[in-house]
Amino acid sequence: MAKIPFIQHTAAGLHITHEKIRWVELSRIRDHIWVKKVDSEPVGNDLESALRKLIDRQVVTHPFVTVNVDSIPGVRKLVNMPVIDEEDILGEWIDKQYSQIVEKMGSSETFLIRHTIMDLNDENGKCLFAAIKKDDRDKIENILTGVGLTPTIITTGFLATAYGLLLTPEFVNGQHKILRLFEDESFIGHYKNGFLNSYSQLDANQMSTTDILDELNLMFETNSVLNVE
Repeated sequence: MAKIPFIQHTAAGLHITHEKIRWVELSRIRDHIWVKKVDSEPVGNDLESALRKLIDRQVVTHPFVTVNVDSIPGVRKLVNMPVIDEEDILGEWIDKQYSQIVEKMGSSETFLIRHTIMDLNDENGKCLFAAIKKDDRDKIENILTGVGLTPTIITTGFLATAYGLLLTPEFVNGQHKILRLFEDESFIGHYKNGFLNSYSQLDANQMSTTDILDELNLMFETNSVLNVE
């Protein structure tokens, strides 16, 4: 029997945008994941106060949470990459990409950069990089620890959007699209055999539901995706 890697019994997560904080609890029964509870609180003008109100309503059995923060400005870059068998050379290539990302951001601040290699075959592949300012991330962590929570990871969530589908045979075979629609950021991910192949951002804040559906239909018809550098 396949093991679900990200949860063994119960897990809690927070999703933070400029407008709202969402609390989600998941439970595992045998090899199935169930949504145990969902709650939310408007951010208003004080993120810490809103978080305290939200946490006070929960029965927190352990302090560890996974945190997805869309309200942190970040940069993403999807890059074509060669097949590199030697670990040292691969590390040098990744370090070079890191340097180029920071240089393009034009800042002397410290950044946290994550990457994931995807769609790798015998000839080439793609690597997705996501960068956020360390100071922005630290501010969120300080607020979380101030209300008694211990973040196991703080991420923009982009790299983990389809993580819960990796054990679904239908998803890891063939091509699929996932719409991620929230207040701060919306995009559609184009997946092939379970791997993110490309993505298209949506300016959904100013769009009605009808506009979003029309945009998606046009995207499917034209196969419009974000260009890979």
